[in-house]
Amino acid sequence: MHNIYFSQYTGGPITIQCSNYNNPIYSTVVTGFSITIVDREEPTNNIATYPSWQFTANNLLPRKLSSELTFEFFLDNSDTPTSPVPIQTEVGISISFNMDTIPIDDTGCFVKYTFPNDMAMVSLPYTYQGYDMMSKPGGSSNLILKDQVFINNQAYDKGNFIIFKGCQDLTGTGRVPKIKVSGPITPSAQKDTGEFTVEVFKSFSESSYQLSNLIVQGSGFIEKSMFTSGALRNGVFTGLIPFIQTSATHTLQWTL
Repeated sequence: MHNIYFSQYTGGPITIQCSNYNNPIYSTVVTGFSITIVDREEPTNNIATYPSWQFTANNLLPRKLSSELTFEFFLDNSDTPTSPVPIQTEVGISISFNMDTIPIDDTGCFVKYTFPNDMAMVSLPYTYQGYDMMSKPGGSSNLILKDQVFINNQAYDKGNFIIFKGCQDLTGTGRVPKIKVSGPITPSAQKDTGEFTVEVFKSFSESSYQLSNLIVQGSGFIEKSMFTSGALRNGVFTGLIPFIQTSATHTLQWTL
């Protein structure tokens, strides 16, 4: 509540300018404002009241993350990060990012993680863990419940992404959400991956799979230095004819 004092005023509009008022974290209509004009007697006496006023902020653009995504790999269900990892290998992967000054409340949000085509999700029994604002609310375990994870409409037919339910416990600014997922397959060659994207939404319809009220978005990729190439094995050299300087056909065979 703010008090503004006038010594005298006659006619015309009253303009009040508020500085350092932060916009909402997503496009919305903010209600609950009111204005009351009173005299300066003690006790005060009402002159005019505007009891219900709203701030319409329905064309806000989402914020960009201040830094790119951070990745770690885990092999064989280990809790110890490993790098580099072989190509064409099933791995666990963690993805984290920094919300920086963007505030989060505890009324819930939904985070969509989209994987590049060269590191596709596959239909396997996944495990999911969440940390910071993605952690399980009110519990000591970081294991995310199945009903808080939504994977391509549970049928792998609407894109290479996962949606996590979060923002149910830790709040405020400076949050560094992180998930750990098992099951992705590393690329088929030692190269930089395509782009991973992360989008934080306020709302999600589980029936229509529609996300709305985008808050923040960001992206990143995994550098090729985090992968090792494959190796050729069991080399076989055949076709040798036992005479010097004789033309012959030679066959070289290896196993990938």
